[in-house]
Amino acid sequence: MTNERSSREDEGLAQAIVEDVGATLSGANTAIPADFVTQLFGHSVTEDLVRYGTADLAALAERTWNFLAERQPNTPKIRCESVALSHSGPLTSITVLEIVNDDMPFLFDSVMGELAERHLPVRLVAHPVFGVKREAGRLVALGARDMAGSQRESCILIHLDTIAEESARAELVAALDNVLTQVRLAVTDWRAMLDRVATITREIENNPPPLPVGEIAEAIQFLQWLQDDNFTFLGMRDYRFEGDRLTPDFESGLGIMRARDLHVLMRGDELIDYTPEIMAFFKEPRPLIVAKANIHARVHRRVYLDYIGVKRFDAAGNLTGEHRIVGLFTSTAYTRPAHSIPYLRRKIAAVEQRASFDPKGHSGKALDNVLAQYPRDELFQVDEDTLYEFALAIMQLDEHPRVRVLARRDRFDRFVSVLVYVPRERYDSAIRIKIGDYLSRAFGGHVTGYYPFFPEGPLVRVHFIIGRSGSAAVEIDRAKLEADVAAIVRSWTDALGEALATANSPDKARELFVRYRDAFSNSFHEFYAPAVAAADIRTIESLSESRPLAVDIRHRHAEEPQNISLRVWSLGRPLPLSERVPVLENMGFTVVDERTYRITPKDAPRLWSHDMLLTRADGGTIDLESGKAPLETAFLMVMRGLAENDGYNALTLIGGLAWRDVALIRTFSRFLRQIRVPYSQDYMWATLTKHAAIAAAIVELFHARFDPRPDAEHERDAKQNDIVASIEEALQEVQSLDEDRILRQFDNAVQSAIRTNFYQTDPAGQPKAEIAVKFESRKLTDLPLPRPLYEIFVCSPRVEGVHMRFGKVARGGIRWSDRPQDFRTEILGLVKAQQVKNAVIVPVGAKGGFVPKLMPKSPTRDQFMAEGIA
Repeated sequence: MTNERSSREDEGLAQAIVEDVGATLSGANTAIPADFVTQLFGHSVTEDLVRYGTADLAALAERTWNFLAERQPNTPKIRCESVALSHSGPLTSITVLEIVNDDMPFLFDSVMGELAERHLPVRLVAHPVFGVKREAGRLVALGARDMAGSQRESCILIHLDTIAEESARAELVAALDNVLTQVRLAVTDWRAMLDRVATITREIENNPPPLPVGEIAEAIQFLQWLQDDNFTFLGMRDYRFEGDRLTPDFESGLGIMRARDLHVLMRGDELIDYTPEIMAFFKEPRPLIVAKANIHARVHRRVYLDYIGVKRFDAAGNLTGEHRIVGLFTSTAYTRPAHSIPYLRRKIAAVEQRASFDPKGHSGKALDNVLAQYPRDELFQVDEDTLYEFALAIMQLDEHPRVRVLARRDRFDRFVSVLVYVPRERYDSAIRIKIGDYLSRAFGGHVTGYYPFFPEGPLVRVHFIIGRSGSAAVEIDRAKLEADVAAIVRSWTDALGEALATANSPDKARELFVRYRDAFSNSFHEFYAPAVAAADIRTIESLSESRPLAVDIRHRHAEEPQNISLRVWSLGRPLPLSERVPVLENMGFTVVDERTYRITPKDAPRLWSHDMLLTRADGGTIDLESGKAPLETAFLMVMRGLAENDGYNALTLIGGLAWRDVALIRTFSRFLRQIRVPYSQDYMWATLTKHAAIAAAIVELFHARFDPRPDAEHERDAKQNDIVASIEEALQEVQSLDEDRILRQFDNAVQSAIRTNFYQTDPAGQPKAEIAVKFESRKLTDLPLPRPLYEIFVCSPRVEGVHMRFGKVARGGIRWSDRPQDFRTEILGLVKAQQVKNAVIVPVGAKGGFVPKLMPKSPTRDQFMAEGIA
């Protein structure tokens, strides 16, 4: 009842949409018949129609009406254009494919076969048949298909995902024109082909060739069976013997074989008319052969053509050539019992007689079931000896289900047919692809077709066709094939596919599964669940050349809050431990263990996954509820070179500071060293991490002074006073005199600062790499004499620098310093000399200097100049 109600609701919704579109179109163009939209979209899928706005559908319908306006007889008219949409929500453009043709069989499925082979996603389909009247190709009337005095025309309207390239659309039109030409040839010559097959049959009856009577009788009945709607005739051509060669009689061609360049056989990549194996067939005492051609049908179904060769004899019984018939067996050839089909029934009877089972016993019934379920195409082609061997091997699977691989080489060595049985619970598309790839390598070819079958029981059968490339034949023991396929059948991939399907849309899940099904190693499978791999893929997909790293921090076990797992993904190269461990140690961690895995997505750069177990160096617990994001970001910034790697980074773990605030603390520490504070950087960062709460308060004081947001202006002074008071209170608890002095120096430096670029961003919207702070120098405690009026200190991973002014009006330059530990002292000495030298010109001086930090050990002059200018 629910399905019926849903169907009625869909039908009602579709009708409402079509009526709205029809009303809109009639209002815009009264020349269009009132029922045109109903005929055009009336049978389209409701869920496809609802994606479009009414105005867009009306405009698209009007396009099709205009397209129908003129067409030359007996010629398909095809148009493929991309069209912008204005009223269909997120759907802003589509590619519209329109085809108008004389109505005939096979049009729609042949067109859809071409689109499917090109993997073009279809958004909407409409394929009405109109009754039309035309004068000199121009449309004068259009109605229902049975309109009196009209000719029936097929209109195929298909909406595709946008194809932006005009060349690709033109290529599609050309391919479809070729398809429709073949359809017309096959349909036009259908009766002629039937008549010729009937003539061939009568010739064999009236003038039997010198072959066994039973073979001749079976061939006659098989040809009659083909004519009884069991075969779709697509082409015929006669061949005649000229010496030891078969030569085509092109004048005899019918259907698609009218085309002289159409060959249905191949040797390697070469299209041919005969092979030595076909010539061997002519020496056998059989009147016909049933096989597969090497080319796909482009009419009706996009599968390999069925090829039937019938020997030709003259009146004297001499072999003169071949009648070659190509087409497709109809559904009845696959659904009728094989015992009732001429040509097959003789094979089946021979196998059953050879097995000599009681037809009413268990084994007899089991054999009958195996033969009934045997792939029908394969049954037409397999020889009796191989069929007997394979049928008994398949029967054994009822008693003991297992992996089974049965390979048969085509008698013309064009392909290998392989029946593979695998456990049902292990089978999926990934397993099928792996088995196909293995068989392709084993037999020196490629998968040209695969046909899964799900019988009752625990096994799935997949029939693989491995197209041969013309290389030397390879014989492989069945035991080896089965052992190798059994090794391929693994279950971890099944769960990965399910996890991806749960987290993604169907199309996206399939895309990711194709890319990553073979990306993870067996050791990765053993340690990580497929759901973890699916989450990893989401992270990996975000990586790029500009952002080659990603991290994830989490507790490996909830009961161990002092431990965390740090996962690092690196695109393009693995990260050596020598790069990772010092960074983590400076952040306050100890590395306990580490695992590295290489990940190789299909058609994408390789990457590496590093998993490290970390603990806090001080033995404390790690709170990830608020600390996860700051820790991940801090590690990434250091690894990317956007933050420096030193002990200040432990303030993120211990004090909860963001990496940018840590960089601010680092800037002040570097400045303090330049103004000759008598403590090393190591001592200063050890002090700040020991008193992380005071360090955080100093950062908070900086923000209170300089945060440029309007709401920060409110009570700015009062807030600063409160923070200064809290810092002073906390300092009272510091026991060490040196530590107290260090903390007060940081506090004094912040209170002496008067401007900063800390809150500025670069053109990409990211914080500027260089942090600059302007100080009112005479407020700085213990500053060496002479004291500038102002000075600006700049700090970044790439450069440090200082600029000092001794008055509001001052004159001076800037220089490259080679004294990274005390370049301010060097610049201060130059200012003193400048003041004496320029006393008459400018009362006071100004001077700056900088130290590049990322120069090569022995830079070239060009490198030297480029870095200085930068």
